Amino acid sequence: MSNDAKIAVLETTISHIHEALERIDKRFDSIDRKFDKIDRKFDKVDEEFKLLSNKMDTRFDQLNNRIWTLFFWMIGGFASMLGILAHAFHWI
Repeated sequence: MSNDAKIAVLETTISHIHEALERIDKRFDSIDRKFDKIDRKFDKVDEEFKLLSNKMDTRFDQLNNRIWTLFFWMIGGFASMLGILAHAFHWI
């Protein structure tokens, strides 16, 4: 086999490899576009979870404040009942 024939075979082989790499590159580009769409959807879901988390945090804060308020009213009620009982039994 002459050098020209060997070079021709190498050129065709390189050409086939180049075409195969271009097809692979195109496939990866399409996969990247699909993953970009998926990433955007996950970003939207993350934003919704953040909004839900913030909403739940405010609700728990409101509930916590309400529970403390009721606790103080309950302590005041017990203290007043003890005062009434102490007055009724002439402890005071």
